[in-house]
This record gives sequence, structure tokens and C-alpha cells, in this order.
Amino acid sequence: MRIIDGMMERLSEKTRQNGFLIAVDCIDLVNDYALVRRIGAQLAQRDIGITISDIDAEGAALAPSRDLPVVEMKVKRRLVRSCADDRIKQAHCADIIALVRNAGAKSVADGVETHSDFLAVRELGFDLLQGQMFAKPMTPRKFERTMLARYYAAVA
Repeated sequence: MRIIDGMMERLSEKTRQNGFLIAVDCIDLVNDYALVRRIGAQLAQRDIGITISDIDAEGAALAPSRDLPVVEMKVKRRLVRSCADDRIKQAHCADIIALVRNAGAKSVADGVETHSDFLAVRELGFDLLQGQMFAKPMTPRKFERTMLARYYAAVA
């Protein structure tokens, strides 16, 4: 806990005010919920949110808590990939989206790689989408160049 306390003290007010998020893997939430809740309580006091990745139904059901400032939950890639052709995956995603909404968080479809999956997850009602259909993983430097190029193309 001293590591967390030290990290919290080093975070500037500006960073806290701009919506700083810390990522937690769903497996950590399931395996040590008490620890994640203790850390979550400290984060909530400092207006720092949590994004939970690799969410499945079990993780989504655990996440709602006043002590756990969950801002967004990213659904497991294996549920999102090829969900356009799989009604079981669609049903799992729909259940998770409902749990996420009840928690007051945003649902993120992680792993959108095809146009058919894009249409399917959009129809299911995910709040945010991410995956290689939109952009391949890149270094921070390449991301900066890409965003600047898109900005200048838009204002030209």
C-alpha cells in the first residue's frame, strides 16, 4: 500500500482534474477483490477512475461498488471478435453491457477488427469501440504524428 500512497501523492492536481484512469485487469478483480476495493477507495478520494479490462460476466457483476470508481469496462476480445456471426457471444455481450450500464460505467468493445463486428457491436449498444479496424497498435511518437496529420488534414 505504501507504493500506492506514494504514487497518489506524486500525481499532480492537474492530472487528477483531467480524468486520470488506472487500468485493472478483470482477473485481478476476481482474484483479489478486497485489495482492488481498498485501492479503489483511495483512488475515489482523489477523483481517479478505474478502467477494467478483459471483462466477462463475472467481472462485470463484481465491479459495481461505491468504493470502486469504475469509469469504463472493456469486454474481452474473445467475446467481441467474430460476434457478428455468433449469437451466444452477442447474448454474453448484451448481458455485460446491461451490468456495465447498471454500474454507471461506459462499455468498451475491445477487439473490433472487421466491418461486420463493427456493425454488430454498435447494434448491441457498446458506448466505445476499439480495435485494429480503427488503428493498429503504435508507438507514442507515431500516434502523435498520426493525430497531427489528421488534425491538419481536417482544418485544411
